[in-house]
Amino acid sequence: MRFLRPPVRSTAFVLALALVACGGGGGGGSTTTGTDPQPPPATWQRTALMDVAAGGLTPARVTAAAGGDGRVHVALFEDAAPGPYRITYLAWDPAAAGAPEGETVVELDNAAGLAVAEAAGGRPVVVYQGGAERTCGDERQSDAMVSVRGDGGWAEYTAAIGENPRNPVFFDGVAGAGVAAAASADGAVHVAYQFYYEGCDAMNFAYPDLRYVRFDPDDPSALPEEEVVEGNVYHPDGSGEQNRAGDGVVLTVDADGVPSIFHYAELADGTQGLRVARRLGGQWVSEWIETDCEVGAIAAGPPGGEPGVAYLVTRYLDGRDDRGTLRYARWDGSGWAVETVDDTVRCAGACSLAFGPDAAVAIAYYEDETYAGRELKNLKLARFDGTSWTREVVSSTGDVGRYNGVWPDGAGGFAVLGYSDTDRAIYLFRAE
Repeated sequence: MRFLRPPVRSTAFVLALALVACGGGGGGGSTTTGTDPQPPPATWQRTALMDVAAGGLTPARVTAAAGGDGRVHVALFEDAAPGPYRITYLAWDPAAAGAPEGETVVELDNAAGLAVAEAAGGRPVVVYQGGAERTCGDERQSDAMVSVRGDGGWAEYTAAIGENPRNPVFFDGVAGAGVAAAASADGAVHVAYQFYYEGCDAMNFAYPDLRYVRFDPDDPSALPEEEVVEGNVYHPDGSGEQNRAGDGVVLTVDADGVPSIFHYAELADGTQGLRVARRLGGQWVSEWIETDCEVGAIAAGPPGGEPGVAYLVTRYLDGRDDRGTLRYARWDGSGWAVETVDDTVRCAGACSLAFGPDAAVAIAYYEDETYAGRELKNLKLARFDGTSWTREVVSSTGDVGRYNGVWPDGAGGFAVLGYSDTDRAIYLFRAE
């Protein structure tokens, strides 16, 4: 299948950087492995941005998105009193002195699903699972929610309830355990999310659907129409196909306002791997990027040209012992070109992706251990200069990088964000 794409324009875009827990993939598409000369280690200056109130019972899920004015928007989960959790937001401005101060977006009873984006006018938008409690006696909040920051502070709205037209009794399902968000130039916020339940059918936890809504911050009270991107198929005679869709979901929007959703999927025919769905002509068109693998964390974005996606491999189905391999795929105009970025160690945690000038690509990621099982726990950065990949360690102390972010620093390089599990703190790294 061709990956259809309108002609590229020079319109600026906002790149959302999702920092979610990672895994892996392997299988289809063209594959290359570079033998890259490694540069001498850079000296990275570390700046503490924020201490995190995390007790260790739930991950902080630090998530970031680069804004159009050079700011970086960061959202994370923290422990809260009296409620279990709160979502904290902070904006790092490289032109401002000192570290930013965090502010509470909302308190909620679960820490599932989290994304951040920048809407028109520089307004930060945070997407998460919250809202109303679902039916069947479970008190967990179950809607995909959007909070928008205005002059009067944060205002919360419902983006999706997980509509279940097949069950007239329990119409409200579970939406938002996995979420992704990105803004387009027309001011809209695009949201992709997993839909786990149909009423009280707990069996559907194993087979989530992937859904999408288009949220208008200028008309936030209007509940968007929920669209099924991919998932289970039901027939009038009661038969159907059980598919799993939306794990590690990442959403990008190109210069023409067309959303693309990258995710890990397992289909009823046994095919599994990294998949992309693109909304063309009002319809979702899906294709495989790489198959015969299991994929965890994913990071994607349009670099102003053809799209690219970074991801980690948790397991190849052919039995190869390449668990934790970092891969990158780019659309070359006729197909997906897939290459290995780092298979020298076992990678885990999160990966994030940014694009710089002159075809430069940067991937921040976390190296967990050697193939012999020795702990590493380092934050790394891989860079592509248009010809080959180079890799370097950004931080090797404090267990930094299981959640991370990367963006152009405005001086031809990249700035890297990392969360320390040891210090319970967020750090910013810039090459000296």
